[in-house]
Amino acid sequence: MRENLILLGLVEATSPPYDLVFVNGCMVTETASKEAMRAARKFSSNARVFLTGCLCKNITKSGFEYINPDALEELPEKLGLQGNVKSEIDSFLGHTRAMVLVQLGCNNFCSYCIVPYMRGEPRDRPAKEVVEETRKLASSGFREIVLCGTELGHRKDLPDLIKSISDVQGIERIRLSSINPRHLSPSLVKELLSIEKVAPHLHLPLQSGSDRVLGLMNRGYDQKHFLQLVDAAREGRDEIGITTDILVGFPGENENDFEETIKIMEMAAFSRCHVFPFSKRPGTKAYDMKAVPDEIIKVRARDARAKASSLARQAISAMINRCTKVLVESDNEGFSGSYLRVRVVGKVGLGDFVPVKITGKEKEGLVGEKI
Repeated sequence: MRENLILLGLVEATSPPYDLVFVNGCMVTETASKEAMRAARKFSSNARVFLTGCLCKNITKSGFEYINPDALEELPEKLGLQGNVKSEIDSFLGHTRAMVLVQLGCNNFCSYCIVPYMRGEPRDRPAKEVVEETRKLASSGFREIVLCGTELGHRKDLPDLIKSISDVQGIERIRLSSINPRHLSPSLVKELLSIEKVAPHLHLPLQSGSDRVLGLMNRGYDQKHFLQLVDAAREGRDEIGITTDILVGFPGENENDFEETIKIMEMAAFSRCHVFPFSKRPGTKAYDMKAVPDEIIKVRARDARAKASSLARQAISAMINRCTKVLVESDNEGFSGSYLRVRVVGKVGLGDFVPVKITGKEKEGLVGEKI
């Protein structure tokens, strides 16, 4: 959207006053949607405010204007401007990694999730268009891209698409965003990780380690299947980072269910976990389920985060004396293929893709010497 606004003749403002403000909002949690609306109200007294993203689907009574993120061709008319818009992104200002959208929509209807109601049915972006955008990003100097989608695993041609992207000159690493375990098999995990340029990192959202709760959530997999995917990933790559999302306090979750989650966290040996409390979203099946008391949710979130921190420290320690490749993002720091933060000792520049030997750890990351 930023590139299209500039294409239409607008100038990006770096400080107030602003004439137009665009708030790209999220509806996944109540907190996220409230933060977006708070930002919109903050600027509304002095600027014309537009909402976009999932948030725009649910703000008919908010008093704000909105732009459908799936219909950017309407942008000129909305703004009263003349000109055409484009669907490809050429650059990501201030970033060394570029995001490439390959899929939209979801029809899983997990019982707690509002996304299918916001984003509609699954649909794939044409492979030719994805590859062409990747080529433009590579020519702009980006060496790592992240393939994004509402439900990346819905895309049946994902391995073939990644192989096509791998042929783009200048692209050295392809990172996959979150993939729902229900759309993966051990053989597919191995196939994806067998592609040389695919980063040794998978984000597999577990949500719960309890088969009973997973059933209530309508997640479409059980703990056995999840652990088979983890095993396949570790067999497929020597260096592998597996990150996840953990939802605590889902309606009906008891202490045994929570203990199962902690157990699976340990067995999977996650390198990073995003732990968040259950958030009621109107219109979802879970909205009317009997809630877990807030004080219990807080304790479980605290305990899950403590376990996540312990696992992260173990993942960091396991990398010492090993070699990896780091994309430098700022001040001699960047991320390894397995998505661990690394400070590089030696002369490196922003956007450099350098081989590094890990020599130690500091704070919540690693330190290594350029090879």
